[in-house]
Amino acid sequence: MKALVISIFLAAAVYTLHSEAAANQSSRVKVTGIYSDMRSVPESGDILGIEVFVLPSRSGYQVVFQDAEGSPNVPTVVPAKIEKNHIEFDLPERQGYSGKFVGVITNNDMRGEFTNGQLSSSGKKTFILKRGRSYWQ
Repeated sequence: MKALVISIFLAAAVYTLHSEAAANQSSRVKVTGIYSDMRSVPESGDILGIEVFVLPSRSGYQVVFQDAEGSPNVPTVVPAKIEKNHIEFDLPERQGYSGKFVGVITNNDMRGEFTNGQLSSSGKKTFILKRGRSYWQ
């Protein structure tokens, strides 16, 4: 009986340690990278969407942001506030998107919204930017 209790205790301990390690692993998301929904419209030749490049610097994370509504706007570089996998950055008043963007980064994408209600090029409030290569690559 004592051996059975010890075996159950050891199995529970191993399971708990494995579960905690798996949870910690899944909560560690690499935040740097390129996130984009930029695309071309074959019929018109227009380029639509946004691209966000998150990169580290000695003063913290930075975002290179570019949007396109027919043709690409000049990229903007702004500081980003990143805690775990949450991201926030503020775009200055300019042609195209501006204001605060708040989102979450996963291993596959960045999802977020502009707090002033700006819509994506597909007319949705939530932007879903796939992680991967730049439209320009």
